[in-house]
Amino acid sequence: MSSQHLFRIPPLDKPVYKLLQGLRIAHRDASQREVIQAALIVFGELPPARRQWYLEMVRLAPSDQPEVYPIAP
Repeated sequence: MSSQHLFRIPPLDKPVYKLLQGLRIAHRDASQREVIQAALIVFGELPPARRQWYLEMVRLAPSDQPEVYPIAP
């Protein structure tokens, strides 16, 4: 396997990180990866209009990060 990373994301905003930690504990210390994978599967199964609504809410939410990270089309 190549040493290059195929997919990288910026650090999570603090509210997202706190929610992720809460979900890990609530689900018997599931790994971050398991929680994120489950969330991605559920998000991917939503109707396109609902996914777009959630993306807009995230883009409008206050962020602890100094930059805006656009989502690629």
